[in-house]
Amino acid sequence: MFTYDQAINYLEQCVNFERMLHKASASDFSLDNIQKVLQVLGNPQDTFKSIHIAGTKGKGSTAAIIASILRAAGFKVGLYTSPHILDIRERIFIDDRIGKDDFARIISKIKDNIEQALLDQLTYFEWLTVIAFMYFAEQKVDWAVLETGLGGRLDATNVVDSFASVITPIGLEHTKILGETIAAIASEKAAIIKSMNKFTVIAKQYPEAEEIINKRIAAEQVKNIFRVGKDAIVKECKIYSSGQNIDIALRDKEFDDLKLSLFGECQAENLVAALCVVEGLRHEGFKISDEAVYQGAYNVHWSARFEIVGGRQTFVLDCCHTQESVNEFVKTWAQVFPNKKPVIILGLASDKNRQAICECLQKIAREVVAVTGFHDRAYAFTKEELKECFKTIPVSCFKNADDALNYVQVRKDVELVVVVGSVYLIGKLYESIKSNR
Repeated sequence: MFTYDQAINYLEQCVNFERMLHKASASDFSLDNIQKVLQVLGNPQDTFKSIHIAGTKGKGSTAAIIASILRAAGFKVGLYTSPHILDIRERIFIDDRIGKDDFARIISKIKDNIEQALLDQLTYFEWLTVIAFMYFAEQKVDWAVLETGLGGRLDATNVVDSFASVITPIGLEHTKILGETIAAIASEKAAIIKSMNKFTVIAKQYPEAEEIINKRIAAEQVKNIFRVGKDAIVKECKIYSSGQNIDIALRDKEFDDLKLSLFGECQAENLVAALCVVEGLRHEGFKISDEAVYQGAYNVHWSARFEIVGGRQTFVLDCCHTQESVNEFVKTWAQVFPNKKPVIILGLASDKNRQAICECLQKIAREVVAVTGFHDRAYAFTKEELKECFKTIPVSCFKNADDALNYVQVRKDVELVVVVGSVYLIGKLYESIKSNR
């Protein structure tokens, strides 16, 4: 049997599109291999009920909120998300992340039962998806809350016959693979909506995305639809020291003074989507008390989503990486830190809309420090490019993330620091920032 380190080394040899997505195309993705593997293993994904979530922004946060509420209601809940910040095991979570021994044992079990020729075809993400399904089945979870990794139609998680589906806001991302338009991307993501869904939750969407989603709903004949902004709304939202107080109205119920330990209007909208799931489950006969809703919202923790780390310098960590999500970050910053300008440590993948993202950040930045070598897909800003993006403020570039952090930390004139643009950048700096509080 593998040790944990051996298991990690084995996975590192697999094709990992998270590292080389810039080299991938749509033809590289298929469900054939993972379906064959799962069939040999007895289709563990069929042993639990699942809630399947796709979208461009907010899907991880929405998944975390749903899982927290279900856990507070007394259910045993598996949560599968990606990517991770520090430890691969963060992705596979029940009451805690999967243990090292279980992780290594399950990989060994899969390897012992599947022909090597087929295993050699599995990608890094497919391997992790199979491990999650095996672990959730072994642990006899009541629910698995599953976040798609890329798109939806050909995402490895889309082998499940989900109890419910959720589509969070859709925007332009990974256009080389998912399509060049909102409508094309929506078509990929809406493919998680299936005829066996008891209900579907739809967040606020661009009109062209909503049109595609509605066509999918009609084709799959899903009868019960919850629409954020129509069937459920945020009535009021107030920021406080460790989150926000939110009043929400659903079809048949209102929740006042919900305390959510996540900042921003976008997180309030994610909570609304999560409560639509709660309402849908209640309609299906599952017992979820109001107390569980309040407790679950209060207890949820989701790292690197406007995460504030105090100390001599106050750091705000956010893995926003699209134009829409960066714009949401800037709006939240203005609410939480009005009239204050941070030094921004910025790292972007090469496929991001750099100009639009930089224009958003220009509104709040006093200085920008770009990191160019934090990941295989990182964009290598030159100082000249950065000056073009941020014409009126100081800029600098570092290849090494630690060097960028040190440059900021030694300065006595810097009180507020933002780290944004990539979960991989935050992963490089997370422990150093947390340990210097």
